[in-house]
Amino acid sequence: MIKMEIPIKLLIYIIIAIPTVILGMYYQWKQDKFEAKTMSAEEKLSLINIEGLNVCYGNTVISNFDIDKAKLVLTSKQIIGFEINDVIIQNNSIYLKIKHSIPYNNGKNEYGTCFSIIYFENSKEIEIYGYDTRINSEKEVFFSIANEIIMQIK
Repeated sequence: MIKMEIPIKLLIYIIIAIPTVILGMYYQWKQDKFEAKTMSAEEKLSLINIEGLNVCYGNTVISNFDIDKAKLVLTSKQIIGFEINDVIIQNNSIYLKIKHSIPYNNGKNEYGTCFSIIYFENSKEIEIYGYDTRINSEKEVFFSIANEIIMQIK
């Protein structure tokens, strides 16, 4: 009788453990699959509603503007007030995915938005566009972010 109890207990442990092991292997496979996927700049831009970036929040003239230097400054993580999650360059434009706070610079970056920085070679001018909003506090934040971007890349 004692010899029969050990195999039955072992069988119960195996039956209980198999779904857990299989589930763990499945989640590991999903994680590996997720981590292996990196998006191209075109794929990232397809997720941004570029046509919706139609409100100008700031502009200035920069005589020696260099788009690669601007990208380096924007990705340096030295900007205080918001987090830049992604910088995408296409032609004479830089697209930014940003996390910010409302009110501006309160330390809790909970909201996300996008901006585009467009450089016009003829006039040496940059313009910063973002999404339209009817919320005054959010509009103030967008103007503050645009001004900070201008100060950083000037």
